[in-house]
Amino acid sequence: MAYSYAGQRAGRPHLGTWAEAGLTLAAELLAGNEDVRPRAAGLLRRVLAGIPEYIRAQAAARDRLRVRADAGYFTADLGDRGGDGGV
Repeated sequence: MAYSYAGQRAGRPHLGTWAEAGLTLAAELLAGNEDVRPRAAGLLRRVLAGIPEYIRAQAAARDRLRVRADAGYFTADLGDRGGDGGV
Protein backbone atom coordinates (compact mmCIF):
# COMPACT_ATOMS: atom_id res chain seq x y z
CA MET A 1 0.00 0.00 0.00
CA ALA A 2 1.13 3.53 -0.73
CA TYR A 3 -0.29 6.94 -1.43
CA SER A 4 -1.74 7.28 -4.93
CA TYR A 5 -1.52 10.29 -7.22
CA ALA A 6 -4.77 11.51 -5.59
CA GLY A 7 -3.21 11.41 -2.11
CA GLN A 8 -5.21 8.41 -0.94
CA ARG A 9 -3.67 5.30 0.57
CA ALA A 10 -4.35 2.59 -1.97
CA GLY A 11 -3.32 -0.65 -3.58
CA ARG A 12 -3.52 -1.34 -7.32
CA PRO A 13 -4.90 -4.79 -8.14
CA HIS A 14 -4.05 -6.09 -11.60
CA LEU A 15 -5.74 -9.18 -12.99
CA GLY A 16 -5.24 -11.30 -16.06
CA THR A 17 -8.32 -13.32 -16.95
CA TRP A 18 -9.39 -15.91 -19.46
CA ALA A 19 -12.62 -14.22 -20.53
CA GLU A 20 -14.31 -17.22 -22.17
CA ALA A 21 -13.94 -19.33 -19.03
CA GLY A 22 -14.45 -16.47 -16.58
CA LEU A 23 -11.28 -17.40 -14.68
CA THR A 24 -8.58 -15.20 -13.21
CA LEU A 25 -5.27 -16.77 -14.23
CA ALA A 26 -2.79 -14.25 -12.80
CA ALA A 27 -3.05 -11.41 -10.32
CA GLU A 28 -0.87 -9.07 -8.35
CA LEU A 29 -1.41 -6.25 -5.91
CA LEU A 30 0.86 -3.26 -6.38
CA ALA A 31 1.28 -0.18 -4.23
CA GLY A 32 -1.01 2.70 -5.19
CA ASN A 33 1.89 4.70 -6.60
CA GLU A 34 3.52 1.85 -8.52
CA ASP A 35 3.50 1.73 -12.33
CA VAL A 36 2.12 -1.48 -13.85
CA ARG A 37 3.84 -1.09 -17.23
CA PRO A 38 7.14 -2.75 -16.29
CA ARG A 39 5.16 -5.81 -15.11
CA ALA A 40 2.61 -6.03 -17.95
CA ALA A 41 4.52 -8.52 -20.15
CA GLY A 42 5.21 -10.79 -17.16
CA LEU A 43 1.53 -10.75 -16.22
CA LEU A 44 0.62 -11.73 -19.79
CA ARG A 45 3.13 -14.59 -19.77
CA ARG A 46 1.66 -15.93 -16.52
CA VAL A 47 -1.86 -15.71 -17.96
CA LEU A 48 -0.83 -17.62 -21.08
CA ALA A 49 0.85 -20.28 -18.95
CA GLY A 50 -2.46 -20.83 -17.16
CA ILE A 51 -4.46 -21.52 -20.33
CA PRO A 52 -4.55 -25.27 -21.03
CA GLU A 53 -2.31 -26.34 -23.93
CA TYR A 54 -5.14 -27.93 -25.91
CA ILE A 55 -7.09 -24.64 -25.80
CA ARG A 56 -4.04 -22.68 -26.98
CA ALA A 57 -3.47 -25.16 -29.83
CA GLN A 58 -7.11 -24.92 -30.96
CA ALA A 59 -7.03 -21.14 -30.76
CA ALA A 60 -3.76 -20.93 -32.70
CA ALA A 61 -5.17 -23.20 -35.42
CA ARG A 62 -8.18 -20.92 -35.83
CA ASP A 63 -6.21 -17.71 -35.25
CA ARG A 64 -8.54 -16.87 -32.35
CA LEU A 65 -6.35 -16.33 -29.28
CA ARG A 66 -6.52 -12.60 -28.60
CA VAL A 67 -5.18 -10.26 -25.95
CA ARG A 68 -7.04 -7.19 -24.79
CA ALA A 69 -5.51 -4.68 -22.39
CA ASP A 70 -6.18 -1.18 -21.17
CA ALA A 71 -4.06 1.47 -22.90
CA GLY A 72 -2.27 2.11 -19.60
CA TYR A 73 -0.63 -1.33 -19.88
CA PHE A 74 0.94 -0.84 -23.28
CA THR A 75 4.72 -0.92 -23.45
CA ALA A 76 7.19 -1.98 -26.11
CA ASP A 77 8.07 -4.95 -23.90
CA LEU A 78 4.45 -6.12 -23.93
CA GLY A 79 4.24 -5.75 -27.71
CA ASP A 80 7.64 -7.31 -28.44
CA ARG A 81 7.95 -10.10 -25.89
CA GLY A 82 4.61 -10.48 -24.21
CA GLY A 83 3.41 -12.79 -26.91
CA ASP A 84 6.29 -15.23 -26.67
CA GLY A 85 3.84 -17.64 -25.05
CA GLY A 86 1.91 -18.21 -28.26
CA VAL A 87 -0.13 -15.08 -28.98
